Amino acid sequence: MLTSRLVVPVLAALLLGASMGSFAGNTKASAASHASSAKSPQHRTAAAKTKHAKQAKTVSQVKQRKQGKHKQRPEKVSAKGRHTVADQLAANPKLADRLAPLIAKTPAEMPDAVAGFKNFGQFVAAAHASNNLGIPFDALKAEITKEGGSLGKGIQALSPDAHVDAEIVRANQQARDDLLQPS
Repeated sequence: MLTSRLVVPVLAALLLGASMGSFAGNTKASAASHASSAKSPQHRTAAAKTKHAKQAKTVSQVKQRKQGKHKQRPEKVSAKGRHTVADQLAANPKLADRLAPLIAKTPAEMPDAVAGFKNFGQFVAAAHASNNLGIPFDALKAEITKEGGSLGKGIQALSPDAHVDAEIVRANQQARDDLLQPS
C-alpha cells in the first residue's frame, strides 16, 4: 500500500509535468507560428499594396486639388488654331485696361507690349512682377522673351536683392486672380 501511495503522486506529477510541458511547447509554437504568419511575404505584400494604394490615392487627390483650386478658363480656339497672346488681350479689354497702368502703357500700346510672350498668363505675371518690384516692364520683357529667359531669370537680373521665388509666386497668384475675374 505504501508503494501505491507513492506511485500515484509520482505518476500524477509525471503526467501533469508532461501535459504542462506540451502546453508550454504548444504556446511557444503557437506564438512562433503567429509571428511568422505576421511576417509572411503574403502579409507584407498586402500591407505594401495597401500603403502604395493609399499613397497613389493621396497623390491623385493632391493633383486634383491643385487643378481644381485654380481653375483657368478653357483656351479659346479659332478656326485658324490657337489664339495668340495679342488675340487674348483683345478679347479681354477690361483686363487690358487694368494692366495698362501697371506697365506704364496706354491701352493702344498693349498689343506691342504682349508681343513675344509664350502665353497670356506669362504676360500678366510679368506685368505684376514689374509693378511689384518697380522694374521697367520693357527691361523685364526683354529678359523673359530672350532665348532661355524666364520670369525668375529676369527678376534676378534686374532686381538682384529681391527674393526671386517669393516674387514669382506673388506675381503668378496676382495673374491667376486677374485671369479668373470676369471680363
